[in-house]
Amino acid sequence: MSKVGIVIGLLLIAVGVAGYMTPSEVVTEGSPEGEVVETKRSPTALIPVGFGLPILLCGIWGTMAPASNKTAMHIAVTFGLLGGLAATVRGFMSLIKLINADGEFNQRAVVFLVLMGTLCWMFVVAGVMSFIKARKAREATEAAAE
Repeated sequence: MSKVGIVIGLLLIAVGVAGYMTPSEVVTEGSPEGEVVETKRSPTALIPVGFGLPILLCGIWGTMAPASNKTAMHIAVTFGLLGGLAATVRGFMSLIKLINADGEFNQRAVVFLVLMGTLCWMFVVAGVMSFIKARKAREATEAAAE
């Protein structure tokens, strides 16, 4: 599971950096040509890095110290859960904004939210499945020892 944490952490960092490096275009309203006024980078695009970095570090910790793997992966899955919840809530807020036609809808931001949410939820599911498998293996070993 530590290796999965490393991969997911790196992918989340890549999503955050890609989101930051692809600036959004601000277009003037009412211009006949839809002329681009400026491009800007949003620091909030780096939010996936804030979740990917701890997951990556926990994956490295679990790999380097196998005795602490259980603790490291529980911490990593907690960050994955928080990241998945954050992306899901923010995604629903964007969806409501789109439905109500309130304010500006940023398609690019939604794409990166979906990527972050998908990666985080996949990691949480993989982690929970791993925890269940480890518990069953431990219980089988204990039963065999008795």
